[in-house]
Amino acid sequence: MFPFVMVTYHTFQTRSMTIVYLFFVPVAAMSIDVIGKLFGNMFFPSQTQIHREIERKQLDEKAKNLAMRGGSETV
Repeated sequence: MFPFVMVTYHTFQTRSMTIVYLFFVPVAAMSIDVIGKLFGNMFFPSQTQIHREIERKQLDEKAKNLAMRGGSETV
């Protein structure tokens, strides 16, 4: 029974640290997640942005071809 002698003392002494860990660990994990997502959004385009750029290039090419042919149609 000797290993169990100081269990209650240890439990009461570490209870405040446990409460602090229960607060700071999720906050730290969420912060890392948000920072990673912000980094990704700043430096890597989303699929919507890629498709908008492709559409813009296609519209520019269409307008250029119409201008070369002398067309009066709107793009």
